[in-house]
Amino acid sequence: MATKRRPNSDGSIDWFAPRGCYRGQIRLDGKRPAFYGASRKNVLEQMRAARADSKRGLVVGEKKWTTGAWLEEFVAGRAKIGRKPGTIQDYRYYLDYYLIRHLGSIPLKELRRPKLQAFVDQLVKEDNLSSRVIRHCVTKLRTALKHAVAAGIIETSPAAVLDLPAVHKVKKNPYNLEEAKAFLEAVIDHRFRALFTLSITTALREGEALALKWENVDLEAGTIEVNNTLHRRDRAWHFESAKTESSKRTIAMVPLLMTVLAQHRESQRAERLLIGDYDKKDNPKGWMDSGVVFATHKGGPLLARNVLRSYTALIAKAGLRKQTYHDLRHACSRLLRESGAMSLDELSKFLGHASIQITSDFYLHLSVEAQAKSMNKLQDALTS
Repeated sequence: MATKRRPNSDGSIDWFAPRGCYRGQIRLDGKRPAFYGASRKNVLEQMRAARADSKRGLVVGEKKWTTGAWLEEFVAGRAKIGRKPGTIQDYRYYLDYYLIRHLGSIPLKELRRPKLQAFVDQLVKEDNLSSRVIRHCVTKLRTALKHAVAAGIIETSPAAVLDLPAVHKVKKNPYNLEEAKAFLEAVIDHRFRALFTLSITTALREGEALALKWENVDLEAGTIEVNNTLHRRDRAWHFESAKTESSKRTIAMVPLLMTVLAQHRESQRAERLLIGDYDKKDNPKGWMDSGVVFATHKGGPLLARNVLRSYTALIAKAGLRKQTYHDLRHACSRLLRESGAMSLDELSKFLGHASIQITSDFYLHLSVEAQAKSMNKLQDALTS
């Protein structure tokens, strides 16, 4: 049976991903307005009604978007098409604190490059924001305006060419071999010994480490499957799939970590037996098993801020150089590169980077200590 085709005068209807709905467009009165709906039928009805109004001499109205209203619409569309809650939360932060506050009342069609450049300059001079935050903010705006162009609301994006502050990269100087040994010595009697040992020997991101479950750890094979990250939002825990396929990986453990994790598992089992399993009526303060490797005294996931507080106090007490928790990841990468244990390509896969270029930008340079060792080897070769 032949499919009934719509007349050409009915225009076009396609799925519009930015809003998570269907979009139809027709040529009316020299313009090409867009219509949106949850189904093709709904959009088609709107388009035919608009054409009927046009034939009766009525002007087909278009919504007059403000910049703020479009940004809200854009983010709502991102949520509808399944963007991760963390991504939506990130957009919301930049919208609420910067974009809507400064640009929200401006009609979208009147948004011009000079106004946006003044906005960027204000963020630099008055708000005193870092170049990194400003660039993230502008990136969010550019993405939203790019979709406004795709929707036919504006012809071009005024944010395409803006003068942004330069990014000054701070050269990382993570722990060297001797400092790493001192760190491992300092954590021996600490409650978070297993977590800290894992971080400096596997280079897992904090969210990956805190999301790790026992089902992902094979102590016999000496491997760890990295699949998820852990986030805390709206007073609830969210285990989310790793952002990219390259972030999902299986990595090997050093024997030291295998031993420490085995001891940690026994300690965790003892804690659980001591307080008993949770029961709403008989044992409301019991163990609520979440399956995570690194848990609280009651079995739940650890708060990142509590881990950071313990870590900061630990390195201060041990007299070690001040480093961020994420710097443990850099320390592991440094040791692997300087020891020659991994090639750059192997290190990239081990770290879960999306491309080897990211790894190269971060870790290709040799430390001063490593250069000195290389020069000594060259000296020996030249004088022997």
